[in-house]
Amino acid sequence: MTTDVTAPTPTHDLVVERDVRIPTGEPGVTLSADVYRPATPDRVPALVTVVPYRKDYVAGATYEAPARWFAEQGYASVIVDLRGTGASDGIRRPEFDPGDGDDAVAAIEWAAAAPWCDGSVGAWGLSYAANTTLRAASRAPAALRAIIVVAHTLDAGRDSVHPDGARGDFHALLNRGASMLLQQLLPPLVDYESAAAQARWRRRLHDVEPILLDYARRGPDDPRWRDAVIPGGAITVPALLIAGWRDSFAGGMVEAYERLAGPKRLIVGPWGHLLPHESAHGPVDFLTIARQWWDRWLRGAPHVADQPSAPLDAAPVLLSVGDGEWRGVRRLAAAGDPALVRRHR
Repeated sequence: MTTDVTAPTPTHDLVVERDVRIPTGEPGVTLSADVYRPATPDRVPALVTVVPYRKDYVAGATYEAPARWFAEQGYASVIVDLRGTGASDGIRRPEFDPGDGDDAVAAIEWAAAAPWCDGSVGAWGLSYAANTTLRAASRAPAALRAIIVVAHTLDAGRDSVHPDGARGDFHALLNRGASMLLQQLLPPLVDYESAAAQARWRRRLHDVEPILLDYARRGPDDPRWRDAVIPGGAITVPALLIAGWRDSFAGGMVEAYERLAGPKRLIVGPWGHLLPHESAHGPVDFLTIARQWWDRWLRGAPHVADQPSAPLDAAPVLLSVGDGEWRGVRRLAAAGDPALVRRHR
């Protein structure tokens, strides 16, 4: 397992397009995307990330650097504001609503048909963007060839909102609810004077209920959380799952790995709820690991067995076991620690 986080030499210059509009199934409602693509006449694979954290704010801080890096390596990145957030139109659905998959599939299908795309699409993301990635994969859009999921789960109600069935007011109301309220109230930070941007913002100020109120009404036994569970068995595209022992989603990620039906790989390192190359604890070269995954499944590139995205018959589960040591196992139980197949808290 390489811990070298030095980026390779870029192979392409960049073209960046802001606020590209993606149509949805609802007339008059479009999603806003920022597109980072290599400056080449050749068609390239696309990587789609659909996130509710605003491209002009939190999402931009998280995903712009990886998007630029992937574009330099020959992949187009499409970062999309979820419906009702950022520069996208519409009213946001309740959090973790199955309808989020509609937006993710719309973005994947749009990217596949773009004139600069070769028709192959990967989807990826951290946290809520991982959730939209899993949701899209469960719908099996034809263009989606592979996914990368970082630090999330199939069952957000149990693993995020109300952990293990205990009412999760501290996180849902005080932490997440307050953060999303701030983003709802914050005016546009890009293209502030645009009439469309102003209209979206003012509508959200006056007509949209903060998500924390939905959380307050819906306790652990509310059927909405059961309905929001993503069917892992419906996900058959190749999936790379990245989990961290210091993250509350570690157990849920292990369970998700066990449920997914397609080719899959699980890497669990000493990280928290962030991208692994940004961790203070045992950072690894996540972007190169991701590029190897995309190369394999979107471009059919061969892989060397000792690389982090090695063929599945060469230890599909890679675990950090402390002090910089990594262990590859074929099945989770083979690691010799029963805790690896139980939920981690």
